[in-house]
Amino acid sequence: APVIQIQASNAFGDPVPGVLVLVTWPSGEMRFYTGLKQELGLGYADFIVTPGITYTIQLGENGEKVTDLTAASCTRPGGTTFWGAWLLKFTQL
Repeated sequence: APVIQIQASNAFGDPVPGVLVLVTWPSGEMRFYTGLKQELGLGYADFIVTPGITYTIQLGENGEKVTDLTAASCTRPGGTTFWGAWLLKFTQL
């Protein structure tokens, strides 16, 4: 499935759990937190996206927005296609 992955870290590069992730799209929104999948990292979160829909990601209520994210169709050598992933890394200054 196409996915947007988020990694949140502090200024020292340490992962930060409990950071609010706000995902919005034209017909809705979802809120969740980093660190819920501890086996992937304390600062990690992800969200499965629907092809053809454009998403915006924001950390915290007032964080900078990353806009115009859509499912990425990728092609392997040989021509087969698969859904790719976005990896967004947020670092506290």
